[in-house]
Amino acid sequence: MNITGAIIENHWDGALAYLIMCAPEGIQVMCVTYAPQEITGEEIMFAGGYNRYSDTQILLDPCLVYPVGTVSDLR
Repeated sequence: MNITGAIIENHWDGALAYLIMCAPEGIQVMCVTYAPQEITGEEIMFAGGYNRYSDTQILLDPCLVYPVGTVSDLR
């Protein structure tokens, strides 16, 4: 699955980064990856393996993060 939007939360445990897109009031998407990303407000793309964690949470694991417009193969 891939989705575009801005990162709103970023958690790093020293091995994995947990990047969250979308406000908690709606459906949130979490990307589990190996590198933390800054929260800049810029639109990025998450691309990863889909897992529906709950009614309002989607987990992409493994997941890669791309700047929007740099990867035309994923469309």
